Amino acid sequence: MSSESAEHKEMINEIVDYIDNTLEKPHTILSGLTDELEHPDRPPEIGAGETSRGKVPDVYAINDKAIYIGEAKTVSDINKKHTLSQLEAYIGHIEHNVDFLGVYTFGKIILHTNIAHIQEFKKFIKKNYKNNNDYFIYLDDVR
Repeated sequence: MSSESAEHKEMINEIVDYIDNTLEKPHTILSGLTDELEHPDRPPEIGAGETSRGKVPDVYAINDKAIYIGEAKTVSDINKKHTLSQLEAYIGHIEHNVDFLGVYTFGKIILHTNIAHIQEFKKFIKKNYKNNNDYFIYLDDVR
């Protein structure tokens, strides 16, 4: 994980707090808030292929029933191609583990951004994920 801004770190911590208070225990939450590459709490790469690296979410949480993937976005990340490729990988991961393998009962992607930009972020998601909107939880809507 690259060096994080203070705003981004705070949003990640808010996602972790939400998951910790929402996801049935026992659960495991990985956030890897560190600049070290080999941090033991670093979330796994998702969607790696033979020729491409996977996407590492800001937060990854599981219990015996669910997968939660958390992604914090600063205003400079909204409407970026990179954000689209991340979310595509996360949706694929959930579909594979929930719908195809049946390992988990459900999966959600928790999105968090600065409150001043939440409507812009929601429009971006709706425009690009019309058929997959049920995967997303906006942290500002649930707390």
